[in-house]
Amino acid sequence: MTTQTSLAAIFLRSLKGSAVAFVRPGRTGAAPSFLDSLPCGSAAQAAALAGLDQRGRAGLLAAYTGYCLPWFVLMAGLGAAYPALTGLSAAQPLLSGLRAMVPALCLAAGINVLSPRRDKPILLALALGAGMLFFLGLKPFSMLLGGAVIGVLMLPEPKGLPAPPESSPYAWKLPIILFLAYAALAGAFFLKDPALGRLYLLAGKAEIWSLGGFGGYPLLFADAVRLRHWMDQPAFSDLMALGALVPGPVTTAAAFAGSLTMGLAGALAAFAGFLAASCGVLLAAAPARGLIASCIWARKAVDGVAAVLGGMALGLGARFALDAAWDLPRAGLAGAAAVALLFRIHPALVALGAAAAGFLAL
Repeated sequence: MTTQTSLAAIFLRSLKGSAVAFVRPGRTGAAPSFLDSLPCGSAAQAAALAGLDQRGRAGLLAAYTGYCLPWFVLMAGLGAAYPALTGLSAAQPLLSGLRAMVPALCLAAGINVLSPRRDKPILLALALGAGMLFFLGLKPFSMLLGGAVIGVLMLPEPKGLPAPPESSPYAWKLPIILFLAYAALAGAFFLKDPALGRLYLLAGKAEIWSLGGFGGYPLLFADAVRLRHWMDQPAFSDLMALGALVPGPVTTAAAFAGSLTMGLAGALAAFAGFLAASCGVLLAAAPARGLIASCIWARKAVDGVAAVLGGMALGLGARFALDAAWDLPRAGLAGAAAVALLFRIHPALVALGAAAAGFLAL
C-alpha cells in the first residue's frame, strides 16, 4: 500500500527548496518542459505542480504556501521597516553600496536571459529595441505582446519538443470558475481601496509575464514607480538590492512595495494577486500539459517574451546607471559586482559584499 504524502511534508519540502535555491538574475531554475512553455513557468510553479500531482489542489496550495509565503512576509517586513532604516545614519553607507550594485544586477540579468538566445539575431534585435523603448518610458505590456507575436511569426521551430498527445476534450468549466474567482477577489480589493485593487492586479501581472524570474522587476518598476508613483527610484533600487538577499520568487518584491505604501493590507493584496494569478494559470493549464509542452507556438512565444524581458532588464539598468551619482569607489564597486555576477557568484553573496564595501569605502 502506497503512503500518501502529507500536506505538511509538501509544505516543508517546498520551504526547504525555496530557502536553498535562490533564483539567479535572469534564470528561473530547472522546470519541466510543460512549465517552459508557460509565461510564468517559475520554480514556485514547479514545486506547486509536484504538490498538485501528489495531493491535488490541497497539495498545490501547500506547496505554494511553503515556497512563497515566508519570503512574502520577510519582504513585507522589510517594506514596513524601510522608512526607519533609511533614517539611520549608520545604514546610509550600506545602502549606498547596495545601490551601486543594482545596475550590475540588471546587466547580469539581461545577459543571462539573452546568452542562450545569442544564435537568434531576431531575438537580440528584439531585446535591443525593447531595452531602448523601456529606457525611454514605453509601457512594457505592449512590448511583451509584441515579443510574443514576433516570436511566433519569425522564430524557427524549436527542437526537442515532445510529441503531441492524442486529442482529448478540455473541460472549460474550471478556467471559467478560476477567472471569475480572480475577478471577484480583484473587485473586493477595489471596493476596499482602489490602490489595493491596482496592487493586486500588478502583482498578478508581474507574475504571469515575468517568466518567474528577474523580469518581474521591470514590470513592477513601470507600474509602482513610473505610473503610480508609489515609490521613488532610489527606494526601488533598494528594494532590488534587498531582494537579492531574500529567497523565493522575484514577485515577492510587490509585498515590499505594498507594505511600504499601504501597510499590511498592501502586503496582503500583493500576495493574493501573486497567488491567484500563478495558481490560476497552473490549475487551468495542468489538464492540457502534454499539449502545451508540445506546442511549437507556445515555446516560440515564450522565447519572444524572454527576449523582451532581457532587453527591459538592460534598459532598467541603464536608467539606474544614468541617474546615479558616480565616483571612483562606486564605479569600481559596480564593476566588481558585474564581474562577480557574470561569473555566477551567488547574488546574495554579491549583495553582502556590496553592502560591506559601502560601509568601508563609501
